[in-house]
Order: sequence, then C-alpha cells, then structure tokens
Amino acid sequence: MKILPNESQIYSTRGIVLKNLGQYQQAECDLHKAIQIDPMNSEAYNNLGIVYKNKQQYKKAIQQ
Repeated sequence: MKILPNESQIYSTRGIVLKNLGQYQQAECDLHKAIQIDPMNSEAYNNLGIVYKNKQQYKKAIQQ
C-alpha cells in the first residue's frame, strides 16, 4: 500500500470533522490512523484527546 505524503493530514482533518459532528468512534479511528502514519502529528494527538474527553474516557484523554 502506497502512502501519500499528506495522507496523515487527510485522516487528521476527517477525524476533526467527525469529532465536531459528534461521531466519536469514527473520529477516533481516523485520528489513530493519522498518528500511525505520522507519529509527529500533534494535531491528531490533541484531537484524539478531545474525542476521549467527549466519550468520558478521561484516563485515555490525559494520556493523549
């Protein structure tokens, strides 16, 4: 599977949109994928923490 240079940003942006729509489960999946592709994607980590907070998974939120 070929990974595009900006693929992490695409997953991150989609995760943010889904988070804002309240679709936390899919947002979590997309943000994890963004982090898997680019472990330095701080925006994805931040938004994943917000998703966990919104899902009331506070321990996971703090870890992000």
